[in-house]
Amino acid sequence: MKTVDSVPFHRIFGLLNNVNKQVDLFSKYNVDKIFDLRILSVDAQFRGRGVAKELFSRSEIIAEEYGFQLMKVDATSLFTQKVCESFGLEVEKAERYGDFKDKDGKKIYDTKPPHDYYKLMVKVLKGIRSTD
Repeated sequence: MKTVDSVPFHRIFGLLNNVNKQVDLFSKYNVDKIFDLRILSVDAQFRGRGVAKELFSRSEIIAEEYGFQLMKVDATSLFTQKVCESFGLEVEKAERYGDFKDKDGKKIYDTKPPHDYYKLMVKVLKGIRSTD
């Protein structure tokens, strides 16, 4: 983060970091391994072809093969949230982007509808084997 000059990058990852600090998934779900998917994004020219679902499906297979007990996704857009829901993930915490304002009352996150919320979403996995 220290080497990146992008203000929008720092803002979104600051939000993700702060929310993730608030939620102790290890204790809540009594797990010692969490498979963390940060941000899913598909290039505009390839959207609508099932690429996101394929990436997600393969990620879940890998997570279970390596014994992960929980899958966590930082779903920053409505599209990612819909993919997550289709794979059975549930919302652990949601934050409305419009609720974050600077000292002058200006919105910090300039998201456009329908991308109104960031959602931390989770799914309990079977975890086939351990890598220990």
